[in-house]
Amino acid sequence: MRCYGRQVNSDSEITVTSGASEAIFDAVLAVVQTGDEVIVLTGRDKGKRGVVASRKDDSYLVIDGVNLVKKHVKPNPMKGTTGGIVEKVMPIHQSNVAIFNAATGKADRVGIKVNADGARVRVFKSNGAEIKAA
Repeated sequence: MRCYGRQVNSDSEITVTSGASEAIFDAVLAVVQTGDEVIVLTGRDKGKRGVVASRKDDSYLVIDGVNLVKKHVKPNPMKGTTGGIVEKVMPIHQSNVAIFNAATGKADRVGIKVNADGARVRVFKSNGAEIKAA
């Protein structure tokens, strides 16, 4: 185990490590969270704004009113559903959206700042304002 100059007594101390993949995963999840207002950067819905409803997985977001598709649904009498064409919200990759800064009226990048008490908060890169949690 590499300790980078630190003296670690493995008999009496517990060492907790985080690999690069976990650190990258934590950083990606911190950028866009559920409840944030985002703007679409690329694709068919470019320029549309919406609120993040949920995360499909670590890379995909479901955004209200964005990436609507029409699905053909068969009738299922066991479930009591009728058939037809239904509009459905599909997930969009988080690289295709950016968080919306209401102060500037444009898309913005997100930074992480550590407060004096040690808490990590998200801030807009353009003006340094704190992003309010939804």
